[in-house]
Amino acid sequence: MGKLLKRALLITLDILLALASSLSAQKLAVGKFQLDNGLKVMILEDHSTPIVSVQVWYRVGSRNERTGETGLSHMLEHMSFKGSSKLKSEEFSQIVQRNGGTDNASTSYDFTRYYTDIGSDKLELILEYYADMMSGLTLGEEEFTSERDVVREEKRLRDNSPFGRLAAEFNATAFVAHPYRNPIIGWDSDIDAWTTDKIRDYYSLYYVPNNATLVIAGDVETASALGMARKHFGPIPRGASPPPVAAVEPEQVGEKRIKVHKEDATSPAILIGYHIPSFDHPDQYALDVISTILSSGKSSRLYKSLVYEKELALSAGGGGSERIDPAIFSISALARPGVDIAKVEEALLVELDRLKDEDVPDREFRKAMNQATSGFTFGRQSVSSLAFEIGLYEAMGSYAYVQNYLDNLSKVTKEDIKSVARKYFTEPNRTVAILVPGKLGE
Repeated sequence: MGKLLKRALLITLDILLALASSLSAQKLAVGKFQLDNGLKVMILEDHSTPIVSVQVWYRVGSRNERTGETGLSHMLEHMSFKGSSKLKSEEFSQIVQRNGGTDNASTSYDFTRYYTDIGSDKLELILEYYADMMSGLTLGEEEFTSERDVVREEKRLRDNSPFGRLAAEFNATAFVAHPYRNPIIGWDSDIDAWTTDKIRDYYSLYYVPNNATLVIAGDVETASALGMARKHFGPIPRGASPPPVAAVEPEQVGEKRIKVHKEDATSPAILIGYHIPSFDHPDQYALDVISTILSSGKSSRLYKSLVYEKELALSAGGGGSERIDPAIFSISALARPGVDIAKVEEALLVELDRLKDEDVPDREFRKAMNQATSGFTFGRQSVSSLAFEIGLYEAMGSYAYVQNYLDNLSKVTKEDIKSVARKYFTEPNRTVAILVPGKLGE
């Protein structure tokens, strides 16, 4: 790339940064309310398009599951579309599609989320049905048996992907006490042991208004939207407070290493991770910039070094996790066929050592800050993405965190990057998982 082109790109990034900074100064006017039954209601008026995004966030994920009952949060997500007091199985999605909308759901370590994007004139219809899901799921035996087979197949497909099984074994090694060690989809033996009684008990405990956040973002009037929320969700009784997650992951005091053998793998792969703090720790801003330096695009350090220059890997990347409790910063690579995975590991660690030992050059630092800032800002361009952001951080603790995110990100220095890298990227804090092609013992 010529010097003039590089300079032009940097100038463009500077313009994007200035625009992002200007947008960040305009903090969103999010209305926050709480119904008598404990349901949080977050409303953002955005009249740019006649669309509304409705999202319901339950503070329950694999983090909340007990030993022997992993995967219940994910299974309950599946069952939420299999019939309720007002809806037949799969009828909700059909109604949404007939009205020109889209809907989906997802389960993570910390949350379960349901969301619909649709014309704003259909807001009350969606609120009525989401309230029915909160209080009136039928959870029938026939639907349960069928959907469990769907989950089994989903898990089989994940285990067959290059990093699916490796990631599961990595988490089970990196964490020894915290439920983050369990796969969101559940362990095979637990899936086999699920019953409708377990699902019903889990539903009664966690799908209560005082454990949920309702987000309404888009072409709505706050007073009217709040009135609809009260009408449909207000009559649902408050439930007992779900039990807090008491598990605390102990400090790791030595490197852990595992090998995972996979007969049909064509190339070795490696996953390296380090324990990092929860999402709201001050070090997360520097870790976000580090993620950008290492993995943002083909000019990032990991891709440039391992894929382009040294030709050791087919892919390389990584980054940190935002979770309620302390999580993992990981980097990974899929080796080229025939390449010794030890050389790939060495190359990955070299890039982490550079962050600890060398100042990031001015140009690269400015580029990374621009990318992190513009990536955050331009990821907020739809009402759906805004609703996601509001729901995520309010469910984590408080939406105020994201309102101040760019201000705190802008304070990151090159010295912060070096000190944070030295703090977390240490050998005693490291877990390494290697995928080995072939049968065990070969």
